[in-house]
Amino acid sequence: MTPARPTILIVDDEKQYLEDFKSLFSKKFSVVTASSGQTALRRVNQGIAVIVTDQRMPQMTGIELLTEVAKKYPQIYRILLTGYADAKGVEKALQEGIINRYLTKDQPLKEIEFAIKKGLEK
Repeated sequence: MTPARPTILIVDDEKQYLEDFKSLFSKKFSVVTASSGQTALRRVNQGIAVIVTDQRMPQMTGIELLTEVAKKYPQIYRILLTGYADAKGVEKALQEGIINRYLTKDQPLKEIEFAIKKGLEK
């Protein structure tokens, strides 16, 4: 019997990004996707080990989503990805423990994978 692969939840309003991420990481992880913060909150559960979310999305930002996740599921490792610099908001969220790791979307995929693996170790 093979051990279960860890489940990661990827949240982004860009469909192509979700598809790319799923195709690249589905060999190593069980990948669940959501195209909005509201959908992510419906999909997050005890089985999710790591959540990776975009910051800028309609209706709910990544920090707002991760704030809710941190309250309800503090054991889930939370990674914020963004293509934009919002240093003040990100720094505050890091200090408050809302996010565990921050990366920009232009990071090499190996860096994103490394961050996920580090989150799984926690």
